[in-house]
Amino acid sequence: MNDGFTLLIVDDSRAIVRYLIDILDNQEHQILYTYSKTGAKKVIQQNGIDILICDLKLPEIEDGAEIVRFFKQVHPRSKVLGISADTQIDNIVTIMRAGADDFLPKTCTQDQFITRIERLKSELGERRSVDGEELPLPGAEPLIGRSPAMREILEKIRTIAAHEVPTCLISGESGTGKELVARTIHRLSPRRERPFVALNCAGIPETLIDSELFGFERGSFTGAYATTGGKFELAHEGVLFLDEISEMPLHLQARLLRVLENREIRRIGGHKTISVDVMILASTNQDLGEQIRRGTFREDIYYRLNMVTIHLPPLRERGEDIPLLVNHFLSLYSQQLDRRFSIDPEALALLKNYPFPGNVRELKHLLYHVCLFSKDGRITPAALQAYPPLKSGTAPSGSPPSRPAVVDEQTILEVLRQNDGNISKTARQLGYTREGLSRKLKRIKNKS
Repeated sequence: MNDGFTLLIVDDSRAIVRYLIDILDNQEHQILYTYSKTGAKKVIQQNGIDILICDLKLPEIEDGAEIVRFFKQVHPRSKVLGISADTQIDNIVTIMRAGADDFLPKTCTQDQFITRIERLKSELGERRSVDGEELPLPGAEPLIGRSPAMREILEKIRTIAAHEVPTCLISGESGTGKELVARTIHRLSPRRERPFVALNCAGIPETLIDSELFGFERGSFTGAYATTGGKFELAHEGVLFLDEISEMPLHLQARLLRVLENREIRRIGGHKTISVDVMILASTNQDLGEQIRRGTFREDIYYRLNMVTIHLPPLRERGEDIPLLVNHFLSLYSQQLDRRFSIDPEALALLKNYPFPGNVRELKHLLYHVCLFSKDGRITPAALQAYPPLKSGTAPSGSPPSRPAVVDEQTILEVLRQNDGNISKTARQLGYTREGLSRKLKRIKNKS
């Protein structure tokens, strides 16, 4: 079974072709090869090729740039890796200008070659076959999953993007990938060439969020030395992502309602109404219905945002996606750390039985930590259990995250790091109040 990628090798040296095939066979690719320009053009025209591996020098032509240019005309979104024994800079520049995405000398190591191939695959985007259906997931960081829940979400994303739905609410626990969903909608939509602007409503002081969103006129307050546009203006004709919308102050929710209704804003201190063409995507990890009952979130805003919803399930509810995610992250870290990583079946079983209260983000950071300190590239159960939350074993698969009787300091700091220092998120995840976690962090700081 191959991973869905088709590679074409073009080189006049049969020994080089055989050597590359031997390397790539271990990676379970579909491999095509040819030794000539004529053969290459025929294979390119008759097959769907994801990655072309092309020699700079072929007997029938002066350089491989001709093949690369032809390949890019037929497969404009595919990738090209140039290879050559000749590493003169002029030759490399020629093939790169023809459309090659990367270059390696033929003296490179096997690990260097595999790392470059994995990098090109990552740039193409992960593609997984689900019940015979290919799910292309484009972008620098793809959405990955073949569980029924993820298949439904991927289909929703395509529909929302294609129709440029004006407003969408993305919900889910911390670490499930809400911003990644928003960025994927942007990449798949007709607005892909226009800005994607993100604002974390919980990460900006209440006194500044107004000016961040709507901008301000010169002299409207102390320090307003020049007229400045806000996020809505920056996102004009693009996408504005409002992360943690539940943390937005009530008085700003009233101003946001006007934008949702009329797509018009007014800068602080300004009198002029400015029209904005913005696709608004909002996210929350809170129960907005409960917040409406408590009076901390406006019901009219909720119904405006709730035009279309995407709910991301926690990772513990889609355990079948964990092997795919593990393979993706190990491939990613193989590129970043320039080493090859593999995971033992027992270690993979351990991950599948862990409830991951931090969801995909926790899995990503856990694997980075383990890969960084791995001596031989093997991910073993012992290596995983060095990670603080796994030290005492795992909870049953499917169990909800719960706060232990005592959360050790190292775990608190690790979860805080995963949440990029966001105390509110970390408190909710660990079961503390924000004030209680702040006091705990102060005591940890005083100790150090």
